[in-house]
Amino acid sequence: MVLLAGASAAVAQNDLVPTLGHGAAAAKVMRTVNITALGAYANQGEERLIDVRLDADSDGDGEKDLGLLRVTCNGGDILTGRFQAGETLAAAKVKPVKAKAASALADGSTFKGNWNLRDVQKATSTNAAVPLTLAPGGPDVCA
Repeated sequence: MVLLAGASAAVAQNDLVPTLGHGAAAAKVMRTVNITALGAYANQGEERLIDVRLDADSDGDGEKDLGLLRVTCNGGDILTGRFQAGETLAAAKVKPVKAKAASALADGSTFKGNWNLRDVQKATSTNAAVPLTLAPGGPDVCA
């Protein structure tokens, strides 16, 4: 029985699914999301707003999400990221800047992020932004 419990925990860890038993309610289910910049962004102080398309469907409509990625920067470091499906720079009423072809935010540039599926479900039910962690080693969107 102990061997079976250990095996199911290992399988759950490899498949990123919560394990049964103690602590299952607090288990995080993280997923990687590919993010494609759509070539427009805006700076608002420490925050960078970027029009993006995801390779994921957070709102359950069967389509890959278009939306606004809000990244809080500190110098060149990323502090936080949030994705709001359906929002755009135009809807946020900020003046967009077209990214140069060599920019990390140029149209078609891609980078990766991670989010907790519980946060996605919660955000979808409340129409809130989804917290997102941008993967290290990707394009420097805070430069």
